[in-house]
Amino acid sequence: MMRRLTLALLVAAGAARPLVAQGTLGSQGDGYYGGEASTRSRGAAGALAEFDAAAPLNPASMLQLGRSMISIQFDPEYRSTQVPGGSTQTSVFRFPLFSAMIAVGPESKGMVGVSVASLFDRTFAISDSAVQNIGGDTVTYRQLQSSRGGMSDVRLAFAWRFTDKLRAGLGLHAIVGNNQLTTNRSFRDSSQYAPATLVADLRYWGKAVSLGAEWTPIDRVTMAGSVRFGGPLSVSYADSTTLATGRVPSRVGLAIRGDVAKGAQFTTSFTWNQWSAMSSMLQDPRGTQDAWDVAAGIESNGPITFGLPTVWRAGLSSRALPFGVGPQGVREGNVAAGISFFLSQGRSIVDFALIRAQRSAAGGLSESAWTMSVGLSILP
Repeated sequence: MMRRLTLALLVAAGAARPLVAQGTLGSQGDGYYGGEASTRSRGAAGALAEFDAAAPLNPASMLQLGRSMISIQFDPEYRSTQVPGGSTQTSVFRFPLFSAMIAVGPESKGMVGVSVASLFDRTFAISDSAVQNIGGDTVTYRQLQSSRGGMSDVRLAFAWRFTDKLRAGLGLHAIVGNNQLTTNRSFRDSSQYAPATLVADLRYWGKAVSLGAEWTPIDRVTMAGSVRFGGPLSVSYADSTTLATGRVPSRVGLAIRGDVAKGAQFTTSFTWNQWSAMSSMLQDPRGTQDAWDVAAGIESNGPITFGLPTVWRAGLSSRALPFGVGPQGVREGNVAAGISFFLSQGRSIVDFALIRAQRSAAGGLSESAWTMSVGLSILP
């Protein structure tokens, strides 16, 4: 019994240290940042994000629709991570975005909306085996470290159409979420050494404010921009003991969209994220760096397919992920394509997108991923 108790304490002490590696390049630090973009925007590699009515980025973009809408999204990801001497394959299934908005005011000049989007997804599992010397005995054990949960961006937004060429909006954000970290260690000789499990339940709370606008200075050209001002952010145990504090990352985005042909538009976007605002919440503050993201995409009316009107998209992007491997940053390049089908005379829209991502870091580390995004929007 004493041997088992001592072993459990040793496991708990080791598991309580902050986790440095998380098994994937895309899920370091506080987790993977999907960009808070809808399936429509993801089909153009994120280039349409500032014009994305469903996403919690630019509140003025809700006026793109001119009518009420409810939408939900499903994004399964399949990834392969390569490290010197080996590789691993994993899959993650996310529901990263839900949004609802309703038109208000005369001639539907206003819009009020609420959305819940995944800000950081921290879902992973790492399994390894090793030996440990306990009381003079050499013991072989298997350890599984896993995490489930993350942070969500809950936004209440308001937008108003001042003129046919100028629209603006305001968003109020609550950053909430939880993360359950589990460490389980089991031993080959289970008759002598009992397994031990340690569970830590973390809670997140933060707030932010965003402003956005869309402006059409000349025919066939529209500009959109938004800024998010990050407020305080904290992480605590379930018993409310504060572990660390930081700030919600501030963000600035700008996009320009132009009509290049009848029914076809080209969009390019630039985004700056202040990831360093969260550095005080990490074991290694050097693992965050402020970064610019760049994307370009095209969206065009397509042919009638399966008897339904369609819109086709494609795009390219390059961005820095929020958290690096130690002091080294992780870059991600994306190639994407997407299609939308309009059902029930435009009252329902089904969006599909396929994204190929390549992630790389120093030390010969790399990761490739396929993400299939499916979105459903109802416009009553």
